[in-house]
Amino acid sequence: MNKSVSNLLAKKMLTHLGSKGLDTDRICKACNILPTDITNPGGRIIAAKHYKLLTETIPYLDFNERVFSQNLSSLYDDYPELIGYCLNSKNPFDAIHAYSKYRTIIGNCDSFIITETDDKMSIEYINEGSKILGSSQAIFNFASILKIIKKYEENHSIKISLTDGIGKNSPLEDFFGTRCQWNEKKNILEINKTKTEMAYEKYNSTLADFQKEKLDKKISELSENIGFASIVSRIVLNTLHNKESSDDENILDSICYKLNMSRWTLNRHLHLEGVNFQSILKEIRMKEACRLLKESHLTLQEISEIIGFSSQSTFTRFFKGQFDVNPSNFRKNN
Repeated sequence: MNKSVSNLLAKKMLTHLGSKGLDTDRICKACNILPTDITNPGGRIIAAKHYKLLTETIPYLDFNERVFSQNLSSLYDDYPELIGYCLNSKNPFDAIHAYSKYRTIIGNCDSFIITETDDKMSIEYINEGSKILGSSQAIFNFASILKIIKKYEENHSIKISLTDGIGKNSPLEDFFGTRCQWNEKKNILEINKTKTEMAYEKYNSTLADFQKEKLDKKISELSENIGFASIVSRIVLNTLHNKESSDDENILDSICYKLNMSRWTLNRHLHLEGVNFQSILKEIRMKEACRLLKESHLTLQEISEIIGFSSQSTFTRFFKGQFDVNPSNFRKNN
């Protein structure tokens, strides 16, 4: 899946800055973030926009407030599948592995490297964004991990190394319960293994299987909900199904009207995500044609009308050009 983050992070950040009197419209414009990027339910913001937003807003965000104000309950409200599964693991170290594996639900712009021995686990956080961000994102993730661990065992022995002094003069060390090693080469959280390896007495294996299944499904769905392109894709699909237009130019005009933007603006935002309108329209038609041929008893003429072709022959030429088989034979073989 392309690098992206949940739009809930941007929404909360912008809401917080707006409450402090900042011009969030200006910030969004500087980051090429559209209102639809924020309001799209379950939406994602591509990495470039996410890093730009962090860079633009870091001077205005209070570090202590960001790290210490977000508790596990608020994380659960936003990402119940992920946090619920992390809190229903065999032990805290399985919970950390679960957080790392499924953290994509929150975002996958940066990365984790976990190494494990018999007596300790080491988690390295790699910031793939601007150096201006320093160790800030590592700290937020380490804080989330420790909040999860504390639900298994309150007392734990840890070491933390951070690449710069962000948060050095804050209550950070009190929160972590240890002295941080500043200005190191890597951001690393190291946790000693003690009795925390023992099976968690409240672990429910049956529930865990259901939770994992739901997480796997959610991860597979995320690739279809990234950024502005996903919004355009859904509107194109609805436009075709509602038979509002079959002509490519009219479909484009209809999309622009619904999004209240010019063709130039629409294409510019799609270009930022590495796609264009014609490629989206083509992909939607290919997917819908295959789905309808497999799952329905509609005639080829009816299918051609649904996906926006002027005639059955035009649809047949399009389909054969994409799949090297005509629609009738595709239906017989599927």
